[in-house]
Amino acid sequence: MYKKIITFLLVTSAFARFDFAVLAEPWLASEGEPLLQEAEVAFKDPSAGPIDQNGFRLAFYNIEMFTDGIKDGKYRNEELALTQARAAAGIIDELASDILVFSEIENARALRLLNESLAEPYPNGYVVTFGSGGSRIEKMNAAMLSRFAPESVNEIDFGPLTGPGRPTRGIFRAIFSLGEGRYLLLYAAHLKSNWGSVDKNYAQRYHAMTALQADLRTLREAYPDRVWESVLLADFNSEPGNERFAGDPTWSVLEDWVDLWAEHPDVDELHTLPTRSGDPELNFPPALFDRALVQPELRKAPWISSLPSVIARGSDTNNIHTKPGNNGHVSDHYPIYITLTRE
Repeated sequence: MYKKIITFLLVTSAFARFDFAVLAEPWLASEGEPLLQEAEVAFKDPSAGPIDQNGFRLAFYNIEMFTDGIKDGKYRNEELALTQARAAAGIIDELASDILVFSEIENARALRLLNESLAEPYPNGYVVTFGSGGSRIEKMNAAMLSRFAPESVNEIDFGPLTGPGRPTRGIFRAIFSLGEGRYLLLYAAHLKSNWGSVDKNYAQRYHAMTALQADLRTLREAYPDRVWESVLLADFNSEPGNERFAGDPTWSVLEDWVDLWAEHPDVDELHTLPTRSGDPELNFPPALFDRALVQPELRKAPWISSLPSVIARGSDTNNIHTKPGNNGHVSDHYPIYITLTRE
């Protein structure tokens, strides 16, 4: 289904723990074909119906290492997992989203633990487990809670890819029928962080989005009679227009997408990654890394996307070393959401 991905990126050889330098030579490549796999069904209610034709809410939450507490080291146990779930539940209840995608969630057990903590649990839950490219078992996976029945839920897995620019993890993908030949195509991703070398970070983000674009083209070719209402919710670990990321080529791959934060009148006052104090070496400025992008179809009738919103709570901003499940800390990120309305 996928064409061989061999893309090249101009990068530097500069190395730093958190370096935002502009890229220069040499080239970093990623080779191979992503693996398209079905998601694991964590739980499913056969009575769940189709998407509400009046409108619905989509949300994305990087929930920071939400593991189930089993064999997770001395700083994580089942009690802390439950504490994190209960603290997250209040935020998720406030989100009131109909479809919610998580990054950094370990497995189906963790998703069930989270869902059972909610005031109104979701009827459907799915988890994808990304390949690590080696023997290590990936714990930073993706999951979805949904009040509607999806047509399909898949992972675009980067495990088989090779090369110095090989992207991390993969991409979450879900498809829902909107009726009348229209379909919601929902992507979610957690792109490479800024830790490590700039060349690899930028290359991995670039190649990940190149794979997403290839998947979108494949679906359009495979289903020419469908109209795709496409959404991308992701922790990009980057910001378009921010001088710190002037060399990041990721956004050039997404030129045909509409970045909804760019249209927000209060964008300069908002952030999804707050500054967390307690360590001068790790005191980074707040960032708007978690973003909502849509294809142009969702900026006109019949389905129109709202601008994104953020719920700015759940992070211990006083101490960057606080682990999830301690001192009310749920995540180093805040969740975002958009609403799709039929006009």
